[in-house]
Amino acid sequence: MIKMLVFDLDGTLLDYDKNLVKKDIEAIGSAVQQGIGLTIATGRMDHEILHILDVLGQPGVGHRVSQNGSFVYNRQGEQIASHTFDEDTAKHLYTLVPEDEVFLSVSTETDTYVRAKNEGTKEMEKRMFHEILEDEQLYTKLGQDISPSKISVHGPTERLIEKQKEIDEALGHALDSFISDPYCLDMVPKGVSKGASLSELLTHLNLKPEEVACVGDSFNDISMFELTPYSFAMSHGHSDVKKKASQVVDYAYEAVNFVFSTQSTN
Repeated sequence: MIKMLVFDLDGTLLDYDKNLVKKDIEAIGSAVQQGIGLTIATGRMDHEILHILDVLGQPGVGHRVSQNGSFVYNRQGEQIASHTFDEDTAKHLYTLVPEDEVFLSVSTETDTYVRAKNEGTKEMEKRMFHEILEDEQLYTKLGQDISPSKISVHGPTERLIEKQKEIDEALGHALDSFISDPYCLDMVPKGVSKGASLSELLTHLNLKPEEVACVGDSFNDISMFELTPYSFAMSHGHSDVKKKASQVVDYAYEAVNFVFSTQSTN
């Protein structure tokens, strides 16, 4: 029996303009009413998850996996896991990203920083629920005043793929990288992923992987898909992502409907 639904946000519940589909909201509400647990697992920050839970009409209901697994909270607000970069790794990574065709952002648990704002950061802010902070001393403060949990590179997909190879060759022993959407490459501390942190949450909740259904659309969701036999990839996702899921859906509510149909036959 499936006891928990896990949803990615961008490209799954949220479109590019941060909108949610009404049927998704209704389906999630019905699942919660029937006693099925809810978790949001995203590259976004924890306070953004809290905002989305409010929009879903489920404040205080969902468990939260933020920044690709860097932070995990249960629905009571208790922190289950916290992972941040050490100073040397963060500064080495920073030097690998010259800001020509791409730019770099640094996330802490609560804020996002860039060294200097540009047209790219303006576009990025349109997709966020908080303002990006500008700090010319960003490099100096890494690991000291600023404790980075996720470092991201933003730019054209082709350039991100090239940059990912360069970063993995130099720092693959210290970090894991994911292309979380066509214009964003995320780096987190080694061993951190949505799947690993979701596994920590399931242990905390005394749930088995086969009691969970996961829905996502991008490469950073594959680690969740590999955790459970009930995985759903969005039809607009990359073909390599869809290959890792047990089913492909057009909308998140279709995954919820599958869960309902499964429960009714058991």
